[in-house]
Amino acid sequence: MRIEDIDPNFKFETIKEEDIEWISSLDERFSLYGVYYDEEEKSFVRMPQDVAQSASVNVGNLVKRSSGGRLRFVTDSPYIAIRSVNTNVGIGAYSTMISYYGYSIYSEDGYMAMISTTFDTLKNGGENIAYEGIKHFGNTKRQYTIYFPPYGQVRALYIGIKKGSMLKAAKPYKNETAPVVFYGSSITMGGCTTRPGCDYTAMCCRDLKLHYLNFGLSGNCKAELVLADYFATLPMSVFVYDYDHNARDAEFLRQTHERFYLRLRELRPDLPIVMVTRPTHTHQWRQRREVILANYERARERGDENVYFIDGSTFFPDSLRPYTTVDEVHPNDLGFYLMAKKMKSMLRRILSQKA
Repeated sequence: MRIEDIDPNFKFETIKEEDIEWISSLDERFSLYGVYYDEEEKSFVRMPQDVAQSASVNVGNLVKRSSGGRLRFVTDSPYIAIRSVNTNVGIGAYSTMISYYGYSIYSEDGYMAMISTTFDTLKNGGENIAYEGIKHFGNTKRQYTIYFPPYGQVRALYIGIKKGSMLKAAKPYKNETAPVVFYGSSITMGGCTTRPGCDYTAMCCRDLKLHYLNFGLSGNCKAELVLADYFATLPMSVFVYDYDHNARDAEFLRQTHERFYLRLRELRPDLPIVMVTRPTHTHQWRQRREVILANYERARERGDENVYFIDGSTFFPDSLRPYTTVDEVHPNDLGFYLMAKKMKSMLRRILSQKA
């Protein structure tokens, strides 16, 4: 017997409304961030395929995952419904269904609800998973942000509102034309969050009302120079260089970390760059920390006043460390919250200096 047959609190709310209007997420009244629709791939992506494939085949596959994707809008509809088509990509061993297939709904007041599919739909689905869901919020006009699944591949998304409801674009982010860009591993990508919007990139930028792009590349952040060249073309206010975990060892990190930084600095001489080390005490973490710290110190000695350093080993207080990860590597929601606190402080400091 399924748990939802025993406990109705686990049931998803089904759509019974007859006054619903379905609107494509590509409608101009919606503001789409962090991803864009690729007509050739027939899905939402984070980076052009020619750039991604020039780094590696795996990067080409990963940029089809929608980490950092957000849809923002204002409506007075009493409910928000979602109709989604996602590629059936399975579920990671340490992850939740919603982090692969679902959506989180936030208003300016904070978290509102999540909508996802079921295991039965996943099990019985084919190449793609299609589902619908709905949440009721009352007749209050609100600005909503819907976070895409960080590890999902979204092929189509429609938003349902009550017919006749007001719908308009959200107000711009403070840094609308110059987002914060995050580049890193599965931790940056949001691996092992319980739901979209709970990774550290989303948490800190939501609190600061900042636009951001998430280029977390699970297992495949290798500091390829072709990506430094690509990132240098992007308008951005800060570059968060969270490269540590996916270097196979400290020596590989030594060979690649500074090289990538120097290429990006050459192309973007005034860009604030934040170097970050890993938050967990695993796999040569001290040696890796020393490599990145030395690169930061050399940069400062050369006169680079736009480079910053976050010691990842200080993200988690010792008293809380046993409760901050899923598998001693990937942070859980508490771990991401603690990372976001320090990252938020750093971003606030940098952006206040630029103001």
